[in-house]
Amino acid sequence: MPSHPSGQRSQQPGTLLDKDAGNQPVKSDIVRILLAVATEAGFPPSEWLPEGLLAIDDHGQIPSLLGYAQACAIIRRAVQDLPIPDLGLRVGIRQDVGHFGVLGLAMFSAQTFGEALRIGIRFAPTTGAMLDLSVQEQAPTAGDDNENAGVAICARMRHPDSMIEAFLCEELFVSCINLCRGLLGSGFAPQRLEMAQPRPAYAADMAMLLGCDIDFDCAENRAFIAERWLRTRMPAHHPDSARHTLALCETQLPPSNAERDIVTAVERLLRLRLGTHPRETEIAAELHLTERSLRRRLHAANTSFREIHDRLRCEAADAMLATSTATVADIGTSLGFSDPREFRRAFKRWTGAPPRPRRATRKSHAARDAHFDQSNT
Repeated sequence: MPSHPSGQRSQQPGTLLDKDAGNQPVKSDIVRILLAVATEAGFPPSEWLPEGLLAIDDHGQIPSLLGYAQACAIIRRAVQDLPIPDLGLRVGIRQDVGHFGVLGLAMFSAQTFGEALRIGIRFAPTTGAMLDLSVQEQAPTAGDDNENAGVAICARMRHPDSMIEAFLCEELFVSCINLCRGLLGSGFAPQRLEMAQPRPAYAADMAMLLGCDIDFDCAENRAFIAERWLRTRMPAHHPDSARHTLALCETQLPPSNAERDIVTAVERLLRLRLGTHPRETEIAAELHLTERSLRRRLHAANTSFREIHDRLRCEAADAMLATSTATVADIGTSLGFSDPREFRRAFKRWTGAPPRPRRATRKSHAARDAHFDQSNT
């Protein structure tokens, strides 16, 4: 798709788990809204989301928390398979002050917008934000009468994955500017935006929605806020409410989740051995644990050795089907399957479809996206 070209990604799907953020829990709001947008566009989850990737109950509800890597995998699948190039914008525009919960109230209660902005960045994890945010002070340049003074809000992925980075940045900036307009009024707009992604076909719509100029193919993803906005006093400032809501925000921060360390360690060892069909006892020995201790610690992290192994093999297989010309049998062999039939059965169990139809679907979508690119140039 125009905003997330597969040729741009710096890593293959699955590498989001190379570090310890893979098992960090995040609120599922972004995924929930994404599913709603896709369904309303005529693409219910049953048509594009692999079985087992996300638990959806009989009422269409999903868990309130997801693993960071799980959420990334769902978004990646949507970006790859859905013909909705401006998906990030559509998800972001649906979020207003109410979607930010207690954090929105804490920002309302701040003394100035600058203080509210820093509160929002500090407690962004309570809202399900999937990017790491930081503030960069922007000093005025000589002779500009403070026109360029203010701050830049920088958004970075925890681990680079340009397949979904554009979606996450578009969703973040649109939803946050919606929030700021809820706090300050409809006249709020950033000075400008810098986006790392290539210029998409819908760039003009994005600029109109955000109310500012946007530069693409930049080194970072940044929103620039003028000093005059930072000095603006919040109309609903109340010291007692501010203290109370900040205390609530503290309680809602995600746990450090020490259990994810063992999951990360297992993932790293398994990724090095996907072609050798490693046993749980071997991985436990390398971690200086008994097999029973490893099982207990993985259970405490709400997962298991088999679940991690299957997930990594599924991600690797899907990536190879999409990006390589290797035969299905060769892909199975590279993942430790001695019998191609065994690999086909496993892949269907993981994704709900056999490998060959899955590869054909991916090629069809790639051709469709290429046609979309040409029609928008």
